[in-house]
Amino acid sequence: KHIEFPEYSKVYSISQLGNFIDYSQDKRTSSASFRLECLMKELDIHGMQHPILLSPSIAYSVSVGHQRVWYAKTNGYTHIDCYEVPDQAAWEKVYNFTQSNDYWEKYVTSDKHQLSDISQRD
Repeated sequence: KHIEFPEYSKVYSISQLGNFIDYSQDKRTSSASFRLECLMKELDIHGMQHPILLSPSIAYSVSVGHQRVWYAKTNGYTHIDCYEVPDQAAWEKVYNFTQSNDYWEKYVTSDKHQLSDISQRD
């Protein structure tokens, strides 16, 4: 939804991407599970707000956005928006702009946000 860095914007087939985590097989802590559930709910409601971020040093390697790739793959997406940056300085600029914990913090701090309807996604 928000392409703030069009100079780095690309769209790649999910099958091209490497190094992303299969969260259906991942053993995680209850805190990590909570964060993943929060993000999945937010993506269901609002869609992806920012492209994923690829590594500047390894082609097609997911650096930031593993959960979004997993979400896209499990929800039938074939392609995903990416930021493909040329170097570490560009990576830091994009990362600092797109990094947010809002997707899960609001579920911790507000009675208005509940995870009880997550099962309704299926």
